[in-house]
Amino acid sequence: MEGPRQSVTEEFFNAVAGQRLRATFAWDSCPNGATSAPVSVYTDFDLYLYNVTTGQYVYGSQTLDDNNEGFDITFPSSGHYQIWLSWPTGLTGCDPLWGDLEPSALSWVLFL
Repeated sequence: MEGPRQSVTEEFFNAVAGQRLRATFAWDSCPNGATSAPVSVYTDFDLYLYNVTTGQYVYGSQTLDDNNEGFDITFPSSGHYQIWLSWPTGLTGCDPLWGDLEPSALSWVLFL
C-alpha cells in the first residue's frame, strides 16, 4: 500500500459534454546518470481529472515506471472541472540545484 500523499489543484475550467481534453505532466525523475531504460522514478507523481460539479473523479493517470502522466478524454457531462497533481508526502524533488522542486511541466489543451 502506498503511503500518505499530498496534492495541488493545477487548473480550474468549465467544459461541455462532448468536448475533448488532452493533459500531460512530465518531470525530471532524477535518473542518477543511468544510460538505459527502465530507470526507477524517484518521485511518483499522478495526474487526475475531477468534476467539481458532481464531486467525482473522472480520470486518473497513475503509472509507476516512467516520468510522464497524461490522458486524452471526451467529457461525459458538462460541468466545472479541476486538474489535480498528487505525489508522496515529502517527495517533491531530488536535484540540489533546484532545491525541493523537481523540474517539471504541466500542459493541457481543451478542444472546442
